[in-house]
Amino acid sequence: MSKIIQVEARERLLSVDYIEALALALLILGLSRRKVLDWLAELIFGWLEQGNIVVDEFGNELIFTDETIDDVHGKDASVRVISSIIDYGRGKPRKRRPRFTMIALLRVYDSAFKIAGRAVLADARRAEVERMRCIVRSFNPVRRARYVNEVRKLRSKHKGERQAHFSAAVRRLRLRYAEEMGL
Repeated sequence: MSKIIQVEARERLLSVDYIEALALALLILGLSRRKVLDWLAELIFGWLEQGNIVVDEFGNELIFTDETIDDVHGKDASVRVISSIIDYGRGKPRKRRPRFTMIALLRVYDSAFKIAGRAVLADARRAEVERMRCIVRSFNPVRRARYVNEVRKLRSKHKGERQAHFSAAVRRLRLRYAEEMGL
């Protein structure tokens, strides 16, 4: 029985959040630019050789040829596109939003990370949660008590709203505390 991997929708892949998450995932991967290409080819073609398939958001099968990985990177031997994505993950600002022409590249990366069992957006969320935990752990007892009190107030304020609203408010609170502490 073949397995199916479905890549994220175009709008999601072209979002700034996704590019940031991809940059973080590539940083966590810790491979050189050329090794990233080898990693992509090994994962994707290994997956396909086992009879599995990759589909787009509409359920159409994505066809990967021997040239696909080179083509999506612009046949650039130095693979600068990987560096530009990683630079974005290190905090260098992007000059513009991702272009529609990047969709094939982003589909390749999304499928590879999903095949590896590490969805790009899930890695970013885990890293964000760990960062927030580190911030709270660094509070002294007085600051922590004040923080817990404010979280309780937020919980009652956002009662009945979607969990995402409360989570976003708590995230902003943690970041405010981190700025106060210079973290």
